[in-house]
Amino acid sequence: MPEKHNADGYVMFARGTYKDSKTWQNLNPVQKVIMITLIMLANHKDGNWWDNVKKVWVPVKRGQLITSLDRLQKACGKGVSVQNIRTCFVNLEKMGFLTYKSTKQYRLVTIANYDFYQCSENYQQSNQQKPNKGLTINNNDKNEKNKDLTTSTTEQKILNSLKQVDGYPFENEKDLEYIRTLSIKFPGINIAAETEKWAVYKLDKPLKRNSNPRLQLHRWIENAGKFNRKPQPKMADKMQQLEALFSD
Repeated sequence: MPEKHNADGYVMFARGTYKDSKTWQNLNPVQKVIMITLIMLANHKDGNWWDNVKKVWVPVKRGQLITSLDRLQKACGKGVSVQNIRTCFVNLEKMGFLTYKSTKQYRLVTIANYDFYQCSENYQQSNQQKPNKGLTINNNDKNEKNKDLTTSTTEQKILNSLKQVDGYPFENEKDLEYIRTLSIKFPGINIAAETEKWAVYKLDKPLKRNSNPRLQLHRWIENAGKFNRKPQPKMADKMQQLEALFSD
């Protein structure tokens, strides 16, 4: 008798992860359990979470989750300690898999490429399957024709900026996916302009051997949204303004 479908839905996990993903390859077995648990707990659509302390609704977007170390430990099950989770968060953030913000009550976790990997359109179906079977994912077909690697003028501009950064581990397909994720996550920010600014900044502050450039770029763009970087007036302009005040 076939099993009933689970009412809680499903997540997608690419078969190529075990051999192609450097993140997966560099995690120990316990950390892999934590990573998979985070993917399963993440919101599949935008929602809100009630902060019972501050008495406010906290927006939780698709690919995000609200959790705590204790709650995540219980979700992971036996054999996973709170210290395991702390260490895993540090590693996953350095690898660019996630970012998070901590408060005294909870952690708001954002999985970086959730939209891409949890979209069935980004997986190829076997030639034996009908195209309408959206819930049946089969990635055994090695044909790469269906991958959308066509870049817009803006996307190419961003990729060119990344290429100019000394020490940046540029990978065309990977970085194309990444900048598209950033564009979705930060819709109100000019990603091309901010990437160009970051590339110029890296001329004076070059990447170090243990740097995580994609995470640095993510934080730069995130801060651009927070502070809405406004150009400061040049010193010459300030002097002209002062002269105008005392010219009479």
